[in-house]
Amino acid sequence: MAGYECGVDVYSTREVVWRYLTDSDGYPEWNRTIVHIAGPLRQGAHVITTGVDGSRSRFAVRTLEHESSMVWRRTVVPGLVTESLEFMLGDSAEGVRVQAAQSIGGPFARLLGGAVPDRSAMLTGFLDSLKVSVEQAPRGTSR
Repeated sequence: MAGYECGVDVYSTREVVWRYLTDSDGYPEWNRTIVHIAGPLRQGAHVITTGVDGSRSRFAVRTLEHESSMVWRRTVVPGLVTESLEFMLGDSAEGVRVQAAQSIGGPFARLLGGAVPDRSAMLTGFLDSLKVSVEQAPRGTSR
């Protein structure tokens, strides 16, 4: 399985960070990499993301564990290649450790993995945007 992983420490609480991550309507206000999400971020739902470059991807929200993790998955080549984006919250000395990962799986992932866009810059920008927005929000306010 190929992929990419990154993380950032956010001076805040899990509750506040989680609200940002799961408020699809609020993404355009804080996220500089995903400028729109059509659909609700809830387990079992399907969402369509629009990147700053205009690219669109359709994901199923596979996992949604309150204030802990969220996993989006899509089929790239039916039965052969899948892509997952995972967002995980943990504790850190700064407050909240937020990690993001892209993984490419399936029986032909090594052969056809090139059909999946490299999301390393998107995920890094996503986390940077999240950190700045959460930390610059007035204390006691949240999404």
